[in-house]
Amino acid sequence: MALQPGWVKFTRAKAAKGKPYRYIMLLARLDTAGATGVLRIGEDSSEIFIESGAARLVEMSRSGAPAGGRDLKGGEFVVRAAGQPLRVSPRPSAEFIKGMPGYFRDDLPVFLPRVRDKSVEPAREHEASYAEVEPWLKASAPIRRTLIERFRGRAKDPQFRSKLIENLAAHPEWDRILFPEKYEEESKKEEKAQVR
Repeated sequence: MALQPGWVKFTRAKAAKGKPYRYIMLLARLDTAGATGVLRIGEDSSEIFIESGAARLVEMSRSGAPAGGRDLKGGEFVVRAAGQPLRVSPRPSAEFIKGMPGYFRDDLPVFLPRVRDKSVEPAREHEASYAEVEPWLKASAPIRRTLIERFRGRAKDPQFRSKLIENLAAHPEWDRILFPEKYEEESKKEEKAQVR
């Protein structure tokens, strides 16, 4: 799950087998097969509080490349900020607790009876504008690449397309979508070279 700035609370019962949940945020990735915690993602830092269970934190570069890693256990609080070493403490900071949404203090299973029997189908409100998805399109490369197919059709909209072109340096993988003729010519040259 790729996350943008804001607050997230998660929980997962210990899985007997299967893949752990993976939360990708600015400068960090959290993998957990069984933990409850709260994340606060900022513009230049990520704060992670593991309420219970265990998780694995992997430090990430701005480009999304993994760096060091460390195991976390219930009660630990971690701050991963740009240009600073990883900070780990045995409890969350007072500022973190003060800023946390009040309902995040409740255990998630408390809310389950309220939604258990409700079946809600998502409905499309409108086509996404560039401004609405800009933070995702400018995220780290591993996240951006997964969005090409999702928003490929939006490249036909003149306003969306002009913004893609204007910001192409932030998401260069769109060049192939926006200007396919460039790549067709390259492909033809490569085919000719292989024939010889």
